Parts: sequence; structure tokens; C-alpha cells
Amino acid sequence: MTESLMCDFQFDLIDRNFSNVNLQKTLLWILHADKIPPHIGISVDGLFFSLKVRGKDEFMPTEKLVSLINYRKISSVLIELKLNYEISDVVNQFKYFERAVDLSSSCLVPIKELIVPGKKIGRLKELLEILTEKELINGVFGLNLAESYAGIPYYTTEQIELRLEKLKHVEG
Repeated sequence: MTESLMCDFQFDLIDRNFSNVNLQKTLLWILHADKIPPHIGISVDGLFFSLKVRGKDEFMPTEKLVSLINYRKISSVLIELKLNYEISDVVNQFKYFERAVDLSSSCLVPIKELIVPGKKIGRLKELLEILTEKELINGVFGLNLAESYAGIPYYTTEQIELRLEKLKHVEG
């Protein structure tokens, strides 16, 4: 019960049988799902995209990403969306960004612009609430999650800014 109180967004059901994931579908990837803040990316047709402090992941095969997640034991949540995008749709959103710098170019920005263009969204929780409200989620899958994991931990936009600033200096 205390775990759910710390969640900013709680998932109704997380399928922990990863073999049920279809990597060819449009997937929202929440990496380091237990960290504040988590990192997100999107994949379409088996190719992964994400905006990072060091640059971008583009056209990364999802099988390679899954291997990396398993090797590093990264707690991850994959959300299969009922939306179907073309690779070109994702490329067109990511072309406006070189790297994650601040709240105007966090890992969330190109993804939220793809899914809900023009909507003011500052945190992953807000995007997940819209996806839930519009019934655009086909399934939620977990990989390397603690048994007690129920959802995204609470965090503020200030914590996103602090994390980006810290990563800039680590990568520096």
C-alpha cells in the first residue's frame, strides 16, 4: 500500500511476461522506470528513438535495446499504444532536436509532440493520463521490475531539470 502512495502514475496491470510484447508495434519505452525521473523513448516497426543529453538514439533495433536492458538489468516498462506511426513520423519529430538540454528539449518533448501535438505536458504522468483517458493503451509490460513496482514514482519538473544538468556534467 505504501508503494502505491509514492506513485505519481499507477498502472492497473503490468504483464511481466515479456515474451508477450510485439516489438513491431508502436511502443512507449520507460527506462529506469523506478528512478526519478525515468527516461523515455519510442519505437515503431522495431526501431527505437530517444533524446538524451549526449544526443539521440535513432533507428536502434529494439532487439539490441532489449539485450542492453537485460544486460544492465534496467527496470523498464513498455506500453503498447493503439496508435500506428510510420518511421518517418518519428524521424520528423526528432529532427528538431539534437540533445536533451532542458524542459523544452527533454526526452518527453519529441514523443509528446508526436502523440499529442501542441499540448502542454511537463511530466510523463500527464502523457500517461491522456493515453489512459483516450483509451490508447493496448498493454503494459514490465522487464526487470521489482515485485513491488506499481507505477511511475512522483517527481517534479525541477527534478527533471536537476537531472539533465547533472547528466550534462557527467557526460561533459
